[in-house]
Amino acid sequence: MCPILLCVPHAGTFVPPEIAQTMTSAGLATKANWFLMEKIDLPTAQACGLITSNISQHVVDLDCDPTSPEICLLETANRKYIYREFQQPTPKEITQRVEHYWQPFHDQLQDELQRMVERFEKAKLILIKPTDRQGKDSFIQSSIESTFSAAEVGVDEVVLSPNDRREAVEEKLSKFGI
Repeated sequence: MCPILLCVPHAGTFVPPEIAQTMTSAGLATKANWFLMEKIDLPTAQACGLITSNISQHVVDLDCDPTSPEICLLETANRKYIYREFQQPTPKEITQRVEHYWQPFHDQLQDELQRMVERFEKAKLILIKPTDRQGKDSFIQSSIESTFSAAEVGVDEVVLSPNDRREAVEEKLSKFGI
């Protein structure tokens, strides 16, 4: 059996103070995807590798192409403004967010998968996604698939909702031998 790495890019709720001061209350009411980490029990996390981030998706979307205009969202899913009037991130600020938050996450993900492949010859990456991301293209998946061969790293998704009970999550993960 190959080693498994769980990747949870949308579980963060932290908004740095210098960014928080530019946000509306809707922007600060960070996307409630923190539940993703609560659904994964400790034995499961210990049996696999785990990579996540504490950064809110309203700061930078870790599963988005860094050159996409959607890397720093301007509206919530409910079409409420994330930033106060005239406080949207500038191109320079977006570049800084990519450098400070997005790039280290992706570097760590690539490094961990590379270590697994070097040690075990292959690995399995399981992206844990919230239901609001279901059906959307995953930059993480396309990036991994362009870096590693399918024989080295397989990528799968598990979609969770806030209403999923822990047993249902365990059942979804059990198909991967976790």
